[in-house]
Amino acid sequence: FVFSFVRWLFSGLMLLYICYSLNMNFQFEQTLYLTTGMNMAFIIPLQTIGGIGLLESVLAFLLSLLGQSIGEASTTAISIRILWFLMPFILGLVWFSSRKLFRKSY
Repeated sequence: FVFSFVRWLFSGLMLLYICYSLNMNFQFEQTLYLTTGMNMAFIIPLQTIGGIGLLESVLAFLLSLLGQSIGEASTTAISIRILWFLMPFILGLVWFSSRKLFRKSY
């Protein structure tokens, strides 16, 4: 339950950050709607190569329902996928650098 909650929270914050960086000012309810739809797309048992395609198309569709152009919606969906792929690498770098930075020397 905790891991699922953290994942939903993180994906919602990431979506909100990307939308604000692309000048798409969404309200909290719209971001919650997009995050729910995006996470529900993970449940669909369709096998795609590397998981690429289904989530992006669902997110682009939901963004187009909220009035965004298909170009902005596709850019947002692809940006989120790139961040999901890079996040373990980024978090690993932060973890390793913090270990090295805060290492006690005896």
